[in-house]
Amino acid sequence: HALQQLARVHQGGGRQDEAIAALEKAIALTSPTNWMRAELQSQLIRLHQRWHRTEELEERWTKYATGNPRDLGGYLQLIELHERLGSQDKQREWLEKLVALVPKNFDYRLRLARLLVEMDQYAAAAAKYDELLAIQPTNLDVVFERARLDMLRAAEPAARQRIAPLLALKPKDEA
Repeated sequence: HALQQLARVHQGGGRQDEAIAALEKAIALTSPTNWMRAELQSQLIRLHQRWHRTEELEERWTKYATGNPRDLGGYLQLIELHERLGSQDKQREWLEKLVALVPKNFDYRLRLARLLVEMDQYAAAAAKYDELLAIQPTNLDVVFERARLDMLRAAEPAARQRIAPLLALKPKDEA
């Protein structure tokens, strides 16, 4: 991508504002689902971290997301930023807003459930996993993640009860 290369040239020359502008323009030209967008955002976040300008980036992206509440890209950018910065509370805040915006999106809901586990918010995570299992009761990943959560909550019998029907289907896989 030409703008990405231009950003690297500016970065090498110590021209922070020009490098940032080139990356932001490249991001603006990609859709939220474009594979290149995640790479561009990561590069932009790294530049802001290196130059100690993450607050500026967060402020700009927050302003964009709140000013364009139907644009998923703004929410996804902030979620990525807070994940990279290790700010789980803010990541949760924006994930919850995203899930409220598109409540039928299974992947975003699953991402929120996983984050809640990482945050040791086991009761809230259990509720989210149960909602997901109500939608897709045979989703093996979700069944096993929910059983793992049971184990974290010291509820081994519940975990065994969840996975027993699955193991019964393939008795040789139990080991």
